[in-house]
Amino acid sequence: MKTVKTIAVLALALSFATVAQAQELKTANFLDNYLYGYRLNPSVRPQGTAGFVGIGNVWLTPETNFGLSNFLFPLEDGRLVTGLNSAVNSDVFPGGLEEMSRVSAHINANILAIGTSGKKGGYGHFEINFVSENEIGVPRTLFEALKVKNTTGSYQVENLNFHTTDYLEIAYGRSLRKRDLAIGWTAKALVGVARINAAVDMAINTAGDNLWVQSQGTLQAAVCPIVDIGLDGEGNYDPSKITFNPQGIKPAGIGGAVDIGVSYYLLRDRLILGAAVRNLGMMKWTDNLYGQNSGNKVYINMGDENMGDAIKDMIKFKPVEGSALGKLEMLPCSFNLSAKFKPFEFITLGAVGTMYKYNGYMTRDIRLGAALTPFRQLNIAGTYSFGDQGSEIGVAASVRLLGINVYVGADAIQMRFSPQYIPLDPVCTTVNAGVAIAFGKSSPAAAKQKAEAKAAAKEKKEAKAPKSKKSKTE
Repeated sequence: MKTVKTIAVLALALSFATVAQAQELKTANFLDNYLYGYRLNPSVRPQGTAGFVGIGNVWLTPETNFGLSNFLFPLEDGRLVTGLNSAVNSDVFPGGLEEMSRVSAHINANILAIGTSGKKGGYGHFEINFVSENEIGVPRTLFEALKVKNTTGSYQVENLNFHTTDYLEIAYGRSLRKRDLAIGWTAKALVGVARINAAVDMAINTAGDNLWVQSQGTLQAAVCPIVDIGLDGEGNYDPSKITFNPQGIKPAGIGGAVDIGVSYYLLRDRLILGAAVRNLGMMKWTDNLYGQNSGNKVYINMGDENMGDAIKDMIKFKPVEGSALGKLEMLPCSFNLSAKFKPFEFITLGAVGTMYKYNGYMTRDIRLGAALTPFRQLNIAGTYSFGDQGSEIGVAASVRLLGINVYVGADAIQMRFSPQYIPLDPVCTTVNAGVAIAFGKSSPAAAKQKAEAKAAAKEKKEAKAPKSKKSKTE
């Protein structure tokens, strides 16, 4: 029974751990009154508003390569059991898992956002964001060792790992349209809060319900000195003993990034083509915390009520000396291509293609979309995507009343959930929700007309200048 509870808790924890691709809500790209279009392409400016103020908006991108259905299985008698149950064939569990079960996610919490139109037809935006990227990796061999019963065997569990990167982002950008071409950029200053990398290898010997485990691992981290991590009675790092040192305010790292984008308007602005590269930059971290797990030996009785405490002992780290040299890391970045076409004023059709690079991984997808604007206060959009993550259906909606803009959307809708609303299938989506206050009226068409009028006035003035000079000479 204790084994069943343990594996159930582990499955739930992995399913709830949300977190690794830094993405924007691509379905929202088709909405007319979406205020954050410059995040996908910095040359884009909001339609129908001169500016806005946003507070407390959140973008969340969770991803897993498994679902709860990979851990829990129904039997013919109606019982729901974990994969460790003897009635579940080993080809199904853990055979149905990838070599490494991964949970990753990107969280972007927007603390403040401001957008304003300039006097010369340009558009500027300013943001303060908290960014958190996290990933957990659990090797399949760990579940293989837990699955065996009344047998003797040896298992090598390599690279049980955890990674997190957290930083503040201060961004400022501008876009400018000249005739049919709009260009934009966003410069970002990054202040590191924490970067932690931990990995453990295990040698597991099994005999019946007993496991003898020898673990060995390393911990390397750059943490803002304002945080002090205490030690337990055995001299290991203890995350439950965190204290704050007000005099230790110092970045754990510094960095910078840039977004660059262009948009081309055709057919009287009914067709818009765009291209952008996002988050091109790096961070320099200064490691100040090191730990080592030097061959900890642990005995585990699978039926023991204290089994969870024994498992924790496998991943404890003692402080060790390390080099405080800085380390450069490239940021996750993406390249986007987009097209939007308005056959009618209230309908938008289009596509967005994205290549995304993160931590050595590359993913690609193409998203086809359509949006409906039955009246200017309401936009609704739907998308269908296909690519490395499979097929997905996304939805988004934006409502603006009395200048208050409320929006919500998801790039992939999960179709199957447990009674506890836990996804049964692998997850890969971006969810966005927030509120902003829009003010003034503006549009790309208005900006184009203003720029053309200014250019025409300048040409007219230059044409008159020689005549005026000639008259004065005569």
